[in-house]
Amino acid sequence: MNRLYCFLCGILLFTVYVNAQETREHLKYLGIPITGSLESFASKLCSEKNYTDLNKDPKWNEFTTKTLTGNFWKFSDCTVYLKSMDSIGEITEVMVQKKFISIHLDDIVDLTENFDIKYGNHIIAEDKNYIKTYQWNVEQGRIEINLLPTFDMFNIRYFDYTQTDEMRKKELLEKKKELDEL
Repeated sequence: MNRLYCFLCGILLFTVYVNAQETREHLKYLGIPITGSLESFASKLCSEKNYTDLNKDPKWNEFTTKTLTGNFWKFSDCTVYLKSMDSIGEITEVMVQKKFISIHLDDIVDLTENFDIKYGNHIIAEDKNYIKTYQWNVEQGRIEINLLPTFDMFNIRYFDYTQTDEMRKKELLEKKKELDEL
């Protein structure tokens, strides 16, 4: 009887977990959820935010990327990289990149303060190459502002973990099937 009770509780907890994952929202970039294929997300940025698709789709490590240009906050003509892990096939990251020569550092401070208001307090890290990172951890993923003085640029990265969680959900479903066969 105890085994049956434990088994039923396990199935109930698994069902609650799977349903919670299905209703979870994606991280947003400029109000657009970071989800779908690279092409569909790029199309939304081009139509809704007046971005320009540079039609570059090179392989970059294990990621597939798409490159666009557009405005972000006070920064005009930014290079924007959309990335997708090949194993997932959907967008998982948006990276905005801009050279320092065309911005004021006060604008980065203002952006950091605005992100603090929107996402909560940030964490600061600095590595041996003097890259300073401001990081916000949110339920759907992570946002970073990276200052790269050796490259005379900065970037803003949005990492959406919802797709990665979908992979975990599929693994759990496969394990459940294995348990059901026992």
